[in-house]
Amino acid sequence: CETRIKRARRKLAKKGYNTDNLWLAWCSAADGPKFANTMRDMVKQLGLS
Repeated sequence: CETRIKRARRKLAKKGYNTDNLWLAWCSAADGPKFANTMRDMVKQLGLS
């Protein structure tokens, strides 16, 4: 999966997109709090809150 993310970052950068908006976070079904915190951090970084 990390290889796909790297490839996606290169393609997005080539087209002029901000690659900081592409995140990879590993969360299992049992990681509800981790998922919630990750989503909260993403929303803050993207300025959507």
